[in-house]
Amino acid sequence: ASMADDDTAAVDAAAVDAEGDLADEQQQPQQQPQPQQQGFTWGGMLRQLVWQMLFVFAIRSLLTSVSQPPAHRPAGDGNQAYQPPNLFHEGMMLSLHVHLSKDAHFPATNVTAEAADWAFDFAYGDWDAVASHDLIVNLTNDQQNNGTLYVHAFLWPWENPELVASTSHSVFKYMPLRNTKRRNLLSGESSSGDSELAPSMEEKTVWAHWHGNVTLALYTDSSKSALHPRDMAPHAKRKFQMQDDYFYLPALFVNTFWNYVADYQPVNSTVSNITLTLSFAPISMWKFQLQQQMEESFRMQVEWGTSAERESDVAKQIIADTNPYLLGLTMVVSLLHTVFDILAFKNDIAFWRNRKSTVGVSIRTILSSMVCQVIILLYLLDQDTSWMIIISSAVGLLIEGWKVTKVSDVEVDRENKLLGLFPRLRIKNREDHQSTEKYDAMAFKYMSWVMFPLLAAYAVYSLVYEEHKGVYSFIVSILAGGVYTFGFILMFPAVFINYKLKSVAHLPWRMLTYKALNTFIDDLFAFIIKMPTMHRLAHFRDDVVFLIYMYQRWQYPVDHSRTNEFGVSGQDLQAADPSAVADKKEQ
Repeated sequence: ASMADDDTAAVDAAAVDAEGDLADEQQQPQQQPQPQQQGFTWGGMLRQLVWQMLFVFAIRSLLTSVSQPPAHRPAGDGNQAYQPPNLFHEGMMLSLHVHLSKDAHFPATNVTAEAADWAFDFAYGDWDAVASHDLIVNLTNDQQNNGTLYVHAFLWPWENPELVASTSHSVFKYMPLRNTKRRNLLSGESSSGDSELAPSMEEKTVWAHWHGNVTLALYTDSSKSALHPRDMAPHAKRKFQMQDDYFYLPALFVNTFWNYVADYQPVNSTVSNITLTLSFAPISMWKFQLQQQMEESFRMQVEWGTSAERESDVAKQIIADTNPYLLGLTMVVSLLHTVFDILAFKNDIAFWRNRKSTVGVSIRTILSSMVCQVIILLYLLDQDTSWMIIISSAVGLLIEGWKVTKVSDVEVDRENKLLGLFPRLRIKNREDHQSTEKYDAMAFKYMSWVMFPLLAAYAVYSLVYEEHKGVYSFIVSILAGGVYTFGFILMFPAVFINYKLKSVAHLPWRMLTYKALNTFIDDLFAFIIKMPTMHRLAHFRDDVVFLIYMYQRWQYPVDHSRTNEFGVSGQDLQAADPSAVADKKEQ
């Protein structure tokens, strides 16, 4: 429906709605719905990652849509046997030699089976050729101070030692240091042990991190239907060693796809040695293409600032731990969730834009919602969240502030400045809110009896048993935990006002229905994504409030004989034509 249709529907709803938009403003003031708390869920993060990957894939497909010339095959007569472009054929015996060095370049002349840190023989095309080896590496002082460590792998065919497939990869990943040092604010102790960073580490923004898994993968596909590297994306083609325009050596590379960013640990003076698990496994064409495309999408999202590097772990964990059928269902409902988000946002803005009266509105709930948005924004900034989510939170905060201006009078007091520097904001209730004010104050009084003791108990528990980065992080995390865990209590003033007024008239059920459907979809994400139990339970809080709304809708039916503020009743609308109703509204 167009925005004009929604505006007309909003005006007509002010007169009457067959579903329940009739009430007597003088006898029973009309209740308006309160916006549900805008929190950031794991489901929302997954949806963002999925859509960002699709967007990056579409952009890359557009940029690489120009067809490339087909790979040139050697000329020959019709009797010449087919020559596959892959120089490694099925059954060819290969020797894998792995060396560790602090140098980025390792000459092939120095490669020997005796000097190799790990050697492994297998046949190309054997999918059972999977092996692993644990290796303890003693680190030098240079390596402990942001040094280097590389793994060099060489693959030698027995029948032709000149065809050497090789790769070099840094074992250390250089990332910005995370302030992972957490301690108990009372005892000063940390469960992670003495992991204080060296002074030299604190002076740098990027530091060497290590991961215990080093997996070597070999592209294995010598069939006629195998995709030629020339037809692959540039980031995948670079892993092959092209001999000429046609022949190539299969890609031998270190596969870091399943190395979660959260598992990388910084290398410091306390780390004298590390244990690496060197492993080898062949990889098929379709899996190679899929992993390379996903890694490239994650990399581009980080470069564009639309996602944090650690957010890719969420998508990888879902792929690894979720049933394929449930994962497919999740992708489908993610699309529906996005559609419902757009529709709910559109109807929410239209409703508040056309709102003229504050009768039945819990202004305190709207102000509390804005405060919660500020807390969530500070929490996201403290947790080093991606800028995409931070910007979304900031936009939500602006919308909540706009709603405050629609339901109350906001004035800037430049005479009585705060701390003598900043002008004060004064928020006053409008005259038409007086009939609901007493119920609003009563609801928040009862709510505070529950909310503040729970928040205080949670703060004491967190202070005694949990660890934090500092006092500021403790305060922000406590407030954010209160919003996520007990935030649903802020929705109950609207329920309480419904109960006192014995009416749910003028509720925009389309917006509430869209939000409820999204809430049920978030419940699905709560089951497939790993998260703390408390955070999982927080996903079901909106379900309870919506079910209460539905019960109140059934409990307080609409009396079509009552007249609204325009003097129009449902019986009048049934007997009159639309033009007569419009005249009556003007009177």
